[in-house]
Amino acid sequence: MSSKPQYTVGYGKPPAEHQWKPGQSGNPKGSKTKPIAKDFGEAILQALLAEQTVTIGGSTKIAPTYTVLAQLLIKNALHAKGSQLIALVKWLEEFGAFDTLALSLQDSEAPEDIFTEEDLKLMQIVDAALKAANK
Repeated sequence: MSSKPQYTVGYGKPPAEHQWKPGQSGNPKGSKTKPIAKDFGEAILQALLAEQTVTIGGSTKIAPTYTVLAQLLIKNALHAKGSQLIALVKWLEEFGAFDTLALSLQDSEAPEDIFTEEDLKLMQIVDAALKAANK
């Protein structure tokens, strides 16, 4: 008699020599492991660069997280209260978003009268509020 217990070979029970060894992958050429962040800043950077699936107007698109976040920030800003909106505009100004926008408009073939008179008045009000907040 052998000291090994009897092992029945059959469906879902391969012979012992064909079973995976401990620590051996069943798919050695499978997906690569994702890099682990060394610190919180790197984790945030990885999260911002990760791709997200977004549905806009019924069509599904893939975009980086930072793009989706920027779009949500602007969309929610449209529904913000006055003081929140001024704080956001101030933050965007400090970040340089308006300088980037101005350069983008200069480089494009946009018409000179891109803003209506009402837009210009609103911008003057926001500009005055920002100057008052900076004092």
